[in-house]
Amino acid sequence: MQKTQNNAFTLIELIVVISILGILTLAVLAKYADFKADARRASLSAVESSIHSMSNLVHLKAGLEQVDNGTININGRNISLFNGYPEAHWNRAFRYLLELSAASGFTRPNTRCSGFAFCGVGNRRSIPGIGALASGRAVMVWPEGYLLNELCFVYYVNPENGDPPTIGHTFDGC
Repeated sequence: MQKTQNNAFTLIELIVVISILGILTLAVLAKYADFKADARRASLSAVESSIHSMSNLVHLKAGLEQVDNGTININGRNISLFNGYPEAHWNRAFRYLLELSAASGFTRPNTRCSGFAFCGVGNRRSIPGIGALASGRAVMVWPEGYLLNELCFVYYVNPENGDPPTIGHTFDGC
């Protein structure tokens, strides 16, 4: 009697191969999610850098024009100042200064950002995850798809006492 050789996979071999493919798929998906979070943080870091730069430039121009409180004209827009720095107000300063106006919009703080790459709100007395401000007011900018209280945003605080603004971020929820 001649022995026939079976070249088929056993059920156990198939289960092992499918399990390995599943584990590799999960690893790739986890890495992809990290790339998206890294890209989101990088875009918010760019917004934070823009806020630093424009705050310094506005302060210099306000000094040259000798305006502490009031408005100065930048690119045809009147920008509100408080103690020589941009006022922490979305509609009177930040939507023009960040050059995001086509890609951003005012959004209520308890509303998910949609329809814009970035949403912003200003004139706030507290910052989610940080707390109430001792003095001054804040502007916050967060990315599309997020709520402000999900802690993925950049903030600007004008302390309203003549000190330079505080600019920072929280990426805990990104």
